[in-house]
Amino acid sequence: MNNDKILSLLTLQLNHVKQLETLLSDEKQSLINRDYKTIMSLSQQKQQLMLRLSEIDKEISLTNNNNPFIGEALIKKEQILLLLSQCHQNNLINGKSIELSMNSIERLQRSLIQKRASKSMTYNAKGGTKSNFSSSGYTSA
Repeated sequence: MNNDKILSLLTLQLNHVKQLETLLSDEKQSLINRDYKTIMSLSQQKQQLMLRLSEIDKEISLTNNNNPFIGEALIKKEQILLLLSQCHQNNLINGKSIELSMNSIERLQRSLIQKRASKSMTYNAKGGTKSNFSSSGYTSA
């Protein structure tokens, strides 16, 4: 009976990891398409899925009492670990893409602020330059 429950939990966990793999693939495509609404939705789905995986892990641990897996349970465990490793790599790649996108946006924002500030430059009585904008690019009150 205990082995059947472990096998059932491992099967459920394997299905969740496969769903996670699909979510990461969808997230990558959304990053390519710059579909930010979908990226946010997928991020929330990933968090919920990771929470479910963690809950199943706890249940497996409580049910199994740290006994070694044998037979089909061991095979499923190895499949889960392999898929999780691939998911981890895919998540790192997606995270790096997000980081690079954010850096590009920040560079663009700085460039726009500098361009805006340079257009508002005036000269003082001594011939020095004076900008009407603060360093952040916004007018002060």
